[in-house]
Amino acid sequence: TLPPAVEPRTTLFPFQAQLQLTTCSFPLPSLLPSKWLGFQSHSLIVCLYHAPIQLALSASAALALANSDKSQPAARMKLIIAAACLALFSCAAAQPFAFEGSFAPRIGEPNQRKAVNYTGFVFDFSKAKKTDGGTPNSSLRSNQVSQNPFQSTLPGAGNGQTLVTLGPCSGNTVHTHPRGSEISFVTYGEMVFGMIEENFPMQGNVPVVRHIKAGQTIHIPTGIQHFSHNPTCGQAQFLANFATADPGTQTVWNAFIKAPTEVLHMSTGISAATWNEYKQLPLVVAPGTGGEECLKRCGLNFTEVNAFETEEERAITSVFDVLP
Repeated sequence: TLPPAVEPRTTLFPFQAQLQLTTCSFPLPSLLPSKWLGFQSHSLIVCLYHAPIQLALSASAALALANSDKSQPAARMKLIIAAACLALFSCAAAQPFAFEGSFAPRIGEPNQRKAVNYTGFVFDFSKAKKTDGGTPNSSLRSNQVSQNPFQSTLPGAGNGQTLVTLGPCSGNTVHTHPRGSEISFVTYGEMVFGMIEENFPMQGNVPVVRHIKAGQTIHIPTGIQHFSHNPTCGQAQFLANFATADPGTQTVWNAFIKAPTEVLHMSTGISAATWNEYKQLPLVVAPGTGGEECLKRCGLNFTEVNAFETEEERAITSVFDVLP
């Protein structure tokens, strides 16, 4: 029985193929007496999995040595074990690098960063692609893998950021990030942040709403519905930080309204005819601006300070409606 193994790793071999190795925590002396090799060792033995090439080499070497002296079975057994161990050691010792992957060739992280010429190592939000919803002085600028090639070279899930500047009465409507938690830091101004907790037994979905200002942060768990709103007539800004280079975004209303009318009626009791009317309303592009009291106080008109989904975008997002 093999001993408990530590986290598997793959190793890049000289012939540029990767074989799966797992470092096992059993001492070499328990398998091979030190007198056989002429030294005392407490090294860990490397156990090969999914490595038919190395196993074949080990077997060939062992058989060749065993056939050299058939008159002494004990000596032959020692040679077989010694040859197998030496083959494993030579395989493991020759590998200076360890990467995740399979049998496909892979470029090391330093080479990946060099390949993109370190583009994005310093990221300038002022030059980043702007998603402008039409709200005065409001914008979303993202430092994520879709905009920054350097993000793709980071180990693990990486990280990402979005700089959100909010004009008067504007904010991000209810949405989720399905692949990453969020920590948002307010750089200036003040705003309302909130999240709607996941289903609680016998309690429903608990809303958690906080008023925060410059210098404070708010934490949003992965996948939780949340929102932000600037209730003032000035500007506000926050930097959203994610524990992944590609957190993804799904706007709740935009997704919900695209469900079949039968499902919408089942969820709310509102008639299909009414839902069909709702479905014809253009969707606001984030960040949106609203709140009747805030709009009145700041002298803004809803249709003038928002951007809406175009007919082309509506046609694209409705394509599945016509599929069988």
